Amino acid sequence: MIEELSELTALQAIRGRPEMYVRGDESGSVADQLLQAAMCHPLAELSCGTASRVWVTLDKLAVTIADDGQGWPVHEVPGGKRFAERWLCTLNSCRDHKQHAELGKALCRISLPVVVALSEIFTLDIHREGEHWQQIYRHGEPEAALTLVGAAEKSGTTLTFVLNPEFCGGSRFSAAAYSNWLGTLPPTVPVHAVSIT
Repeated sequence: MIEELSELTALQAIRGRPEMYVRGDESGSVADQLLQAAMCHPLAELSCGTASRVWVTLDKLAVTIADDGQGWPVHEVPGGKRFAERWLCTLNSCRDHKQHAELGKALCRISLPVVVALSEIFTLDIHREGEHWQQIYRHGEPEAALTLVGAAEKSGTTLTFVLNPEFCGGSRFSAAAYSNWLGTLPPTVPVHAVSIT
């Protein structure tokens, strides 16, 4: 007889069985697929005209992705979280909020929470309406809620993370594979506005 049931968060469930959410195949290695997932929102902002540039810096299993868009929304939503936190913790949340369903299908094959869960450290920095918000996750667990940490002179969102090698099957980020993937996206995605270093 089961007397108690343990309810896992989405991030805990992903870390428990990562192979259910991502695995290397013809579309790329595990690391490449997780990078593609992290690019979902920046590329959507480019497509919608709310951002003009995206910068990607790759180093083995570490990456920084920055855009000059509006900055992720930070208003409170039901459940005690802010909208940006929901994107990081709720499977398919990003896809569900795409303005164009076709774009969501092309970009949101793996949800961003999978990236968060499989990273040793994941940092979100939001610059929006003169405010700088930040949240840090370690091994899929938030250190604290999304927090206002200061003022901002610019707007945009930056994702910085280091994947946990335990989940990557020996793969690393590949600039060549990433460039090839960009070339497969719909013509509505202005990939020329993406800089890779």
